[in-house]
Amino acid sequence: MPSDPIQTILSRVQRVKRTGPRQWQACCPAHDDQHASLSIGQGDDGRVLIDCKAGCPTLEVLKAVDLKFADLYALPPAPGRPASDDAPKGRIVSTYDYRDEGGTLLFQVVRFDPKDFRQSYALWPTNAVRPDRFSVPGITAAAHASEYARLTWQRSQSQRKRIRFDTELEGLILQLGDRIGVSHNVPKWGDGGLVIGRSGNILTVDHDLDWSPGSKAMLLRAPDGSVSSAITVTRGARDNLVVLPSSPPVTINTDNDFEYTSFAFGPSATVVQDFIVISTTPTGENTVTVEAVNYAPSIYTGAMSYMD
Repeated sequence: MPSDPIQTILSRVQRVKRTGPRQWQACCPAHDDQHASLSIGQGDDGRVLIDCKAGCPTLEVLKAVDLKFADLYALPPAPGRPASDDAPKGRIVSTYDYRDEGGTLLFQVVRFDPKDFRQSYALWPTNAVRPDRFSVPGITAAAHASEYARLTWQRSQSQRKRIRFDTELEGLILQLGDRIGVSHNVPKWGDGGLVIGRSGNILTVDHDLDWSPGSKAMLLRAPDGSVSSAITVTRGARDNLVVLPSSPPVTINTDNDFEYTSFAFGPSATVVQDFIVISTTPTGENTVTVEAVNYAPSIYTGAMSYMD
């Protein structure tokens, strides 16, 4: 059994090309491959994952390079070091590839002697050029493995917004998984131009602005190119006069020696978005830090009922 299975595999195939982190492409040794059909990857536990896109069974690929299924796995822990609970136990005697009706590899199951079956991984989306691989320990049904991979992938795509905020002790009332609403003032930028004059906290802009009913916000660009945060503003005596709540947060250029200060302007509305609590941590005598991820029911689309 090789100490570094990925290097062993890569050294025995031709036209190896790295395609991503711990992912390679090469010619399949089990057939006359002119298109580098063999996909090679390495899992978090060091095991090697191989898949011939032309349909060659894993066993045939390994035989062609004089390797066995056991050679796909790293060496066991040194004597005296406890083995992981997830480490393979016994000798690998076979692997089973589960494919969809189009021939795309969905997941693999490895059989050991003494008899034991362990899921290697599942792929999603199955129609992607390079689908993501997901470990699915304990799952041996093809439908369950596919749906679990789909759920995990959809979660990674749709639940990307995380927030963290401090609250008082009432934050301890929250439980993991609680759904909370978070409000935020979000401008809708629809206009922009140049600032051509300033008097205290009143700016003169180069054209009339739309002051229809509702809250308005403005962004100002600093001389170094950075942009201020959104500023709530009101109308002055004319439609091209903007009243700031205080002095401008950036230097305003209104002469011909420098480029005029540019701005963005638009209506501002309060938006409420739902989040799911993922942690609550006391951070002081009267303070609790709450972390949450955005609520996205779409992640359960196509998932089995027991997964939600």
